Amino acid sequence: GDVVEHVYEITNTGKNPLIISNVQPTCGCTIPDFTKNPILPGQKGKITLKFNSTNFEGVVHKAAEVYANVEKLPIELTFTADIQP
Repeated sequence: GDVVEHVYEITNTGKNPLIISNVQPTCGCTIPDFTKNPILPGQKGKITLKFNSTNFEGVVHKAAEVYANVEKLPIELTFTADIQP
């Protein structure tokens, strides 16, 4: 039943502002939060995924799809959790 989070730090290595339009988890047990303002070239932004482990046991694999103004979409972020009873 613990809620844990992981922060993914993103650096804009492009020449144009990076705009994250949406982060869509593959499960309702994961809540996203992300930098809403354009991330300027060379600057950093964050995507945070909060995972609620209620009703899970053992090793679980979860993912979230990131949509932004880049060529290859969606970008998939994944994480693994080992939930101990």
